[in-house]
Formats: sequence, C-alpha cells, structure tokens
Amino acid sequence: WYFDLFRERNAKIREGVERIGLEVFPRKGYESPTVSCINSPEGVEGPEVCEAMRGEGFELAQGYGILKDTTFRIGNMGCIEDGDIDLMLEALSYIVG
Repeated sequence: WYFDLFRERNAKIREGVERIGLEVFPRKGYESPTVSCINSPEGVEGPEVCEAMRGEGFELAQGYGILKDTTFRIGNMGCIEDGDIDLMLEALSYIVG
C-alpha cells in the first residue's frame, strides 16, 4: 500500500519537474519510488536550489558524491498531501524560472 502511494507521489513530482523544464536522473526505469533526483538547471548548482527552496519553506536534499553540485533530491515519504506537492512544484518553478 505505501509503495503504491510513494510511486504515485513520485510520478506526480517527476511529471511536474519535467513540465518546469528540468531533467530527472537517472533515466526512466531506474528511479526510486521514494526520492526523485533532479538535474540542476544550466548555470545553477544543486545546493543553490536547495537553499532557495528552504527560503520558500520547502526542504529538499542536496545531491551527493560526484553529483553533489549538479543535482538535488526531492523526497516523497512522510505526511505529504497532493496539495503540498503542487505548492512545492510552484515554488520550484519560480526558483529555477
């Protein structure tokens, strides 16, 4: 039951991120159902996106390892409503727009 919920949330996040014009990582078929890894937009580092989103009231995670500067992550476990995802995507669109 929970993994179905996580998959639904993950799909909503990934589709929203792609509508904004960002690319997801890794390629389709290898994604996690509980966290989305997003490539940062050209000229913006992942930690900058995380910091700006924190200023909007959303806690995203930085990438790690060799992807630390070029990605950020969006988790979807816990007490999250669909409306929360919509608001987060709206804020992300504003930040990277």
